[in-house]
Amino acid sequence: MSKGKYLFLLFGFLLTMEMLGIPSVQAAYQLVWSDEFDGSSLNTSNWTYETGGGGWGNNELQYYTAGGNCTVSGGILTITAKKENLGGYAYTSTRIRTKGLREFKYGKIEARLAVPKGQGLWPAFWMLGANFPNTAWPQCGEIDIMEHINTDDTVYGTMHWDNGGYAMYGGSRLVSNMAAFHIYSIEWTPSYIRWFVDGIQFWEGNIANSINSTDEFHQPFFIILNLAIGGNWPGAPDAATVFPAQYQIDYVRVYQETAYRNIVDFDADRKTDITIWRPSNGYWYIIRSSDGNITYTQWGAPNDIPVPGDYDGDGKTDIAVYRASTGAWWIKPSGGGSIYGVGFGGDPSDLPVPGDYDGDGKTDIAVYRVSTGAWWIKPSRGGSIYGVAFGGDPSDLPVPGDYDGDGKTDIAVYRASTGAWWINPSGGGSIYGVAFGGDPSDLPVPGDYDGDGKTDIAVYRVSTGAWWINPSGGGSIYGVGFGGDPSDLPVTTNFSSLY
Repeated sequence: MSKGKYLFLLFGFLLTMEMLGIPSVQAAYQLVWSDEFDGSSLNTSNWTYETGGGGWGNNELQYYTAGGNCTVSGGILTITAKKENLGGYAYTSTRIRTKGLREFKYGKIEARLAVPKGQGLWPAFWMLGANFPNTAWPQCGEIDIMEHINTDDTVYGTMHWDNGGYAMYGGSRLVSNMAAFHIYSIEWTPSYIRWFVDGIQFWEGNIANSINSTDEFHQPFFIILNLAIGGNWPGAPDAATVFPAQYQIDYVRVYQETAYRNIVDFDADRKTDITIWRPSNGYWYIIRSSDGNITYTQWGAPNDIPVPGDYDGDGKTDIAVYRASTGAWWIKPSGGGSIYGVGFGGDPSDLPVPGDYDGDGKTDIAVYRVSTGAWWIKPSRGGSIYGVAFGGDPSDLPVPGDYDGDGKTDIAVYRASTGAWWINPSGGGSIYGVAFGGDPSDLPVPGDYDGDGKTDIAVYRVSTGAWWINPSGGGSIYGVGFGGDPSDLPVTTNFSSLY
């Protein structure tokens, strides 16, 4: 099939505005990691202990131990602060973190917690920039999802950063029955951080376009749980403080929005950037949706197939090409680091079909082998390469997408000979077909046009320069006139239909 004008119109996702004190309206979130504390000991694939005294920058009074103050039983992690002498300190407790093991950029981060009350007690659920300590505090950034001190019924949510000097912004909320379990969370996007207790928003910080030097909050962070004793903020315990004191954690969960995992988004604002790949000079021309600026990068050779995707999981699209002549994928990470190549494919009939097939928020390398009608997938989270037989008709074009909205890419083909879409849902259920298209000049252009987290069936009709879209969220099929110049090759996450 010849190359045609193939500009991908993906509308920005519409977020419902939150008002203070109004329950959160959930976005299309998918669970990407959790610790439910179902075992009998701390899961060291998720957490490491931080140990010692020294005040921890706040003149705190405890000595953190490696396990002596931490138990896992009955699906609950319990951090116990004790009044006992160790290492020259009068109290012991626990501090654990996910650094180097589980780090996240953007998403909904939540925990179900029961906090102790008492003068001098300081339980916290918070995050630090993953570049700490190589980047000092506060330049690394800090997000306090939940902090509580002393005997009051108030919890605090705060962000700390560097703005030509230390800066902070935060709010608080009264919580009834403070010692009971409550769900504390943030929703963190490229535009804002919002704080919630039991689904009720109580604060919001603006980080759009790194306003007020908030660059720190556009990078991965790791999670920390600890129970501090004393310090500059709460002050020291008094005679009424009860020890041992217990901080209980039912679970910690991280969700990310599925609607943006497979769109072309170089500036991480969760809107599609209009992008052209010009094979004649190897340049990518990008109109950043966040500010309208045009940028360009030279990367690739005339016969390369562009395969953009979020291979490093940082929320930004990485420039990448599949070099059919050698069966190599060459990837330029948006988060920095070295350009690298991965050998995968190489059969003369292979078409690249990158997508998030395992639902971990990173693009998986994959090919559709036309000669056999098989999909071969290399999961980004590890595990064996696997194949799925689906397709095989000579007119089949691979059209992977998240048609069922479960956060994983579904295997699918557009059968040009009949104008039918055949979809194999990753979430289970029967294979099904949808008749849409059929004009000899139709090119399949699946995408989330209605912003509901599910891929919509759509075609671009080269003969008329019209886009015809069948919204997954319901509503009428509609057409948009856009394109028609045969010389441009727009960038989408699925180039296979052009080759």
